[in-house]
Amino acid sequence: MKELAQLIDKHATELGVQDSVIPRLRFSKRIHPEGPLYGVQRLAFCIVVQGRKKVNVADETVYYGPGDYFISTVNVPTTGFIEEATPDAPFLGMMLELTPQEILKVMQESHLPRQDKGGDVARGMYVDRLTGVLEDVATRLVRLLETPEDIDMMRPMIVREIIYRVLQEDQGHVLAAVAREGSSANKVSAAIKYMMEHFTESVKVDDLAQVVNMSSSTFHRYFKEVTAMSPLQFQKQLRLQKARELLFDSEQVTEVAYQVGYESSSQFSREYSRMFGASPREDVKQFRAGFVQ
Repeated sequence: MKELAQLIDKHATELGVQDSVIPRLRFSKRIHPEGPLYGVQRLAFCIVVQGRKKVNVADETVYYGPGDYFISTVNVPTTGFIEEATPDAPFLGMMLELTPQEILKVMQESHLPRQDKGGDVARGMYVDRLTGVLEDVATRLVRLLETPEDIDMMRPMIVREIIYRVLQEDQGHVLAAVAREGSSANKVSAAIKYMMEHFTESVKVDDLAQVVNMSSSTFHRYFKEVTAMSPLQFQKQLRLQKARELLFDSEQVTEVAYQVGYESSSQFSREYSRMFGASPREDVKQFRAGFVQ
């Protein structure tokens, strides 16, 4: 991992998460343990190159460290914690966002055998060990920053190879399922996309199930299997995370509550406090004082 760590350390010029000039490739660099870090995890291939991290999704926790890669097949609200990081040995990570279309194209062109391990519904995130081949491909992708004139030509080929290598691993069927049109995982992903576009609206499970052509009971069961939370829990976390972002720019609690879909500012404040451990105003106060990330 030495070369990959050196490349990320060189090109991650700021602390925190930053975009690179390679489309949909981001780096994370931290010099101290940090958290909780709230956000929405995207469909992505992630590597911890140095340091350690844990990610909470609902009541579940995923741990990964140097030489581990993390796959997320759906967009899902998460809470992250950087557990190991120092100024001399900063936490270093990379995240490459993927699309179902890219994954499906690789599946079609490579003619990989279909893997049906326990059906096409599984938890939409997992950690696995990075093979030497995957490490080499990831390093070649980041190395393009040294020769930016090569990015447009080489990036698509390297990204396809990353997808191809992940699909060949034991848990590759999880990534394949979300791209396979008509699969249950693909339908859950479509429902999540709809929810993220309409998160301020009151959405019923029956309506979501109808959007993706599933029965309500089956949809609810599959949604929870993929995301580790119910559709209503998912929507609540989306709303509260968006509200937190808005509050850091504006301290108008009632206005923000209505803006993200709440009809009662008192209910909003109660649920906000349960999720973030402080009332909206107190959370903003702590953030401005530099105590919360």
